[in-house]
Amino acid sequence: MKFYSCRYNVPFKEMMSKKENEDLLKKILETALKIKVKKILIKNSEQNNGNLFIRRKTLDLLLETNIGLIDIEVNNSIRDYLNYRNMAFISNIYANVTLRGEEYNPLIKVILLNLTYGMNQKEHLKTKNEVEIYQVSNKKNECYIDNFLIYEMNMNKILEFWYSKNVSKIEEFKYLILLGLEKEELLLFSKKNERVKKYMEDLINLNNDPRFMEYMTREEDQRKCYNTDISIAKKEGIKQGKIATAKKMLKENFKPEVISKFTNLTLEEVEKLNE
Repeated sequence: MKFYSCRYNVPFKEMMSKKENEDLLKKILETALKIKVKKILIKNSEQNNGNLFIRRKTLDLLLETNIGLIDIEVNNSIRDYLNYRNMAFISNIYANVTLRGEEYNPLIKVILLNLTYGMNQKEHLKTKNEVEIYQVSNKKNECYIDNFLIYEMNMNKILEFWYSKNVSKIEEFKYLILLGLEKEELLLFSKKNERVKKYMEDLINLNNDPRFMEYMTREEDQRKCYNTDISIAKKEGIKQGKIATAKKMLKENFKPEVISKFTNLTLEEVEKLNE
């Protein structure tokens, strides 16, 4: 049976929303942001936007802390639209905070913390550091606003510290590493850390909950069905493009053998078009 670690947003939210895991959540934030976190209040993650034509969004975890509002997004894979999507929703949070009341408040920070897996699958992202920090600035790196930050955690690179047995890096990033570990790895990881041991036990119990497994299995099935439909649609689109090209070549009196070679359609398919 598949084990769902906190590299998936549903178990992450379920685990980190619990009051008894607040201490662990603080450690995760402090590891990522390098800032001392004294208090955490979990906010309503359902974002109402007041516009019927703009979709609502349920954030993975929205926190009010002593350093500002923090939206944690767990990205289990890379999609071309991912940055645009996350930027749209964190901008909505920033607008709601800034426009509240009678004055603009530059003292309230808004932080997007992306825990992103799959960056090692994209060629242009492989060289990214384990932590990248983005802010609104010009080409001279002059800051436009200083209360809006995006932290991108390259979770694959961070996990690699565990697999390469980089002791110093494991100690530095241990609270982020544990989020992506499988069951057997967690057992090893938790031997000398009671906090991690408690987290591991809770996560195993969650995976053993039939309601959770039913939900995750259904969600994964829906995702696979969606991906399959997209793949089929793309293939069909490519096929239609080849057919259109073949028809044009037939009108120009190209031989069926030549058309087949350049379109990768079978000779039989080309001859049917000719008929």
